[in-house]
Amino acid sequence: MSTSRPPRSGWRAGAGPRRCSVTYSSPEIHRYGVTVVTYTWAMLRELVEATSPELADHHPIRLFIGAGMPIGLWHKVADRFAPARVLEFYASPEGDAVLANVAGTKTGAKGRPLPSSAEIRLGGYGVLTAATLTTALGRGPLDERPAIVHIVDRMPLTPSYRPLSTTLREAGLPAPGETTWYHDFTDGQYRQPATTGRKRGV
Repeated sequence: MSTSRPPRSGWRAGAGPRRCSVTYSSPEIHRYGVTVVTYTWAMLRELVEATSPELADHHPIRLFIGAGMPIGLWHKVADRFAPARVLEFYASPEGDAVLANVAGTKTGAKGRPLPSSAEIRLGGYGVLTAATLTTALGRGPLDERPAIVHIVDRMPLTPSYRPLSTTLREAGLPAPGETTWYHDFTDGQYRQPATTGRKRGV
């Protein structure tokens, strides 16, 4: 008489250490027949770039579920682990609003409200101005508001997928432009700098 361990239905990227350990996870995914993998933000990057034979064409994964995956990584996950799908969720910390990209017909985190969740209305999309920044960030305490807001295409991350502060400090203040705003402490408004100031650490 022999017994076998039942296959696992799910596995969480970054379990244990705060980063995805490819050398440990790849054999596990194959050995236990993992069909569902959960993630947060860019935790799947190392799994996608892994060359482990256990993650070849006949992998068992059929669904990735989580929140915050960058769209570029989303494309790589879909290509590498086809026919697996990505199910992206967003849950607001206030108001009980839950969005989910259940259909998966469009790549990205834009989803639809789940049944029985709070009613949601889109107040604005794709437009970031000094006025919207002031309205959004002006609700918090004055000493907790960011002094500078700068939009970037890619941000250096630590192994635990948090912004790498040393790299940001070494880069200094961002140059004035359409993607940079500063907080004017005299009146609490956010404005775009008109001239280039002296480059210094943030």
